[in-house]
Amino acid sequence: MSKTSTKGRVAAPQVLTANDLKNGAVVFLDKAGGWTTRISEARVIDDAAEAATLLDKANALQATQLVGPYLVDVDAAGRPLHLRELIRAEGPTAPLFA
Repeated sequence: MSKTSTKGRVAAPQVLTANDLKNGAVVFLDKAGGWTTRISEARVIDDAAEAATLLDKANALQATQLVGPYLVDVDAAGRPLHLRELIRAEGPTAPLFA
């Protein structure tokens, strides 16, 4: 997770990501609280307390829906700041299982 400032804001905006337990797809928490494979539809989080709460909720879904949820730093446009996350966001490099 990114470092927080003294005002409870994260150092960079973030999105919450994980893998879908059933098919391994990369998913992102969307604005409605569901999960999407499109980072363009991801909810951008800029508050540290909100980020922690959402991550806790995602962790609770690990037994039934998700694998390995975590927060990803993004720029103002919602594009990942790190190459690994950019590759994950742009789609699989191998076919998904049905």
